Amino acid sequence: MFHLMLILFPLILTAIIIPIILFGLFSIVISIFGGTAAALLIKNKKVRSLCFIGFIILSMIGAIILFPFISMYTNIPFDYYPLFCNILLVSMGILSTIGISLSRSFQNKMVRALTTAVFITVIIIVVFLFIIQII
Repeated sequence: MFHLMLILFPLILTAIIIPIILFGLFSIVISIFGGTAAALLIKNKKVRSLCFIGFIILSMIGAIILFPFISMYTNIPFDYYPLFCNILLVSMGILSTIGISLSRSFQNKMVRALTTAVFITVIIIVVFLFIIQII
């Protein structure tokens, strides 16, 4: 039984940690390529700014996820994580509020409702994470 623990524990740990790291990396990479594509291909300024806001929020999520792993391998103390996380959460809330105000000008009701719902979801998640930190 002891050899199973020696083999299975690293495999289970790897199966948990590697997807988290890959999600953080891919969210940052997707936000970089998506922001570049939005800048080059979209002509409407409001739609372009909403895409930029969405990709910035996605890159902030990737930074929050990757910070613990980066702090393990660098000299950054983990004591900065709550401050770093709170700054990024406040920034995501502010950007979501800006996104809601920009999405109000759309003529199509379905697009307006979808973009507002996406940004409201981000605000709800941010408020929920702040409440968890307080408790």
